[in-house]
Amino acid sequence: MILNKFYPDLRTDSVASIDLAALWEMGIKALFLDIDNTLAPYDEHSPGQTAIDFIASAKAYHFRLAFLSNNSRKRVDAFTKGLGMEWVHRAKKPLKRSFLHLAKKMGLDSAQVAVIGDQIFTDIYGGNRCGMYTILVNPLRMKENLFFKVKRYFEKKIIDHMEKSVGK
Repeated sequence: MILNKFYPDLRTDSVASIDLAALWEMGIKALFLDIDNTLAPYDEHSPGQTAIDFIASAKAYHFRLAFLSNNSRKRVDAFTKGLGMEWVHRAKKPLKRSFLHLAKKMGLDSAQVAVIGDQIFTDIYGGNRCGMYTILVNPLRMKENLFFKVKRYFEKKIIDHMEKSVGK
């Protein structure tokens, strides 16, 4: 079914509830992280403690980490300062190019990468199109502009359909 391309492999409340040991056991070696509303609200310019703790835990498991954001260079650069991680700004998610470029740069197959984000139409769809494991987290803040409100409406429809048909 066409909607399956929008279904995440895993749905969870936040990055803090992701079982990193289970991902490592599955053969996942890299995590591609969205920033806005996944690790921090749009209006926060640096990572909060939850994001810092998650990144530290992922590094302790020896995951390769990278930020994959549709946001501007200025936003991504400011957020990532001091984290020692690769990043791509203006990634044009859900287009495949940035996802595949990062995986190739890390010397990994798509099946060894998990994409973590809060949006079905960018993070999840893009990762699924590349054969990557996808994790949908609940958005940190629901106060969004009209464009995002419309997207969230359709995302809710997909999630409802997924839960009915797949039982996730």
